[in-house]
Amino acid sequence: MSVYDAARGPAMSPQSPRPVFLPGVDGLSARSYGVYCYMLAASADWFTVSSLMAVFSDRRDGLNTTMAELIDAGLVVAAEWRDGNLVRRGYRVAS
Repeated sequence: MSVYDAARGPAMSPQSPRPVFLPGVDGLSARSYGVYCYMLAASADWFTVSSLMAVFSDRRDGLNTTMAELIDAGLVVAAEWRDGNLVRRGYRVAS
């Protein structure tokens, strides 16, 4: 069989990467899934909305909605800390 057969789609060899699915997480949007996968793959422990804005085309409101969805799903936890007069909010993947 060729690498691509129009009737059956792409051939899957044993070396082909398999898609990763999150069992038990229903209703997660594609944007949230993408951000979560990025957070799993990135080397940083903590993320801020500003650091995610540098990577994704979404802006602050969209990423805040995404992070709220991930927190509700139990995949991400949030923490706040003070930086002088500013209150910062960071996110990390739940253990």
